[in-house]
Amino acid sequence: MKYLVLVLALFTSNVWPNSHGLYHYSTEEYIDKKDTDTVRSIASITKLFTAMTVLNSGQDLEERVTVDCRNRGRISNGMELSRKDLLTAAIVVSDNCAAETLANAYPGGYSRFIFDRSKLLKDLGLHNTQLFDPTGLSVFNVSTVDDLIKFAPVAYSNEFLRTIANLPQATIKAIRKGKVVSITVRNTNPAIFSHNNVVVSKTGFTNSAGRCVLMLVKRVQDVYAVVVLGEPSLKSRTKQVEILMAKK
Repeated sequence: MKYLVLVLALFTSNVWPNSHGLYHYSTEEYIDKKDTDTVRSIASITKLFTAMTVLNSGQDLEERVTVDCRNRGRISNGMELSRKDLLTAAIVVSDNCAAETLANAYPGGYSRFIFDRSKLLKDLGLHNTQLFDPTGLSVFNVSTVDDLIKFAPVAYSNEFLRTIANLPQATIKAIRKGKVVSITVRNTNPAIFSHNNVVVSKTGFTNSAGRCVLMLVKRVQDVYAVVVLGEPSLKSRTKQVEILMAKK
């Protein structure tokens, strides 16, 4: 059954129109919704799950880790960064190399990371979410708007993730060939710069997933989720986000 879902996700990612949802947590109702139970590739939204798995493991965030990855990013193999800065790069600028390094440096190794992340999905009851890599590059990393709306408050509940998941930009420190270098990373979500009430944000893009975004938004005491999956372009995703933001 699991593989049938994944095959269907591959099919629908190219056939179905976009999915989106604006959800109000206080009333536990959608204000606006479209195909919220359609399974779709989610690209780098995956990195929020990667970050949560790392943070739940209780690893030392100040410990320096040697970069070990096959994917390219703002950081590169052989550099040393704190786990905190690797998480910041993965979330703020969606650095694939940072996310991959976090999984490779996980206690017990990559396979243990995958096991623990799968357990997280099961424990949260995210039955339509399947993740196969730490970055989101795999077409088999899939979810639904419904599942992502269930997950967003979990991400917000983590104190450290809350401090980095809405940063417009950040400066991280890396050791390269014995020298400390500063790397400035800029958030990939335009809404971060036009709205000051976004408290969690993660974008995603691959050819199979289209343009995606998950946001948690606060307005006074009200909390909303904004999720958009499968938009064909950055322009259309931004337009859809703005339509949803205007309705809350």
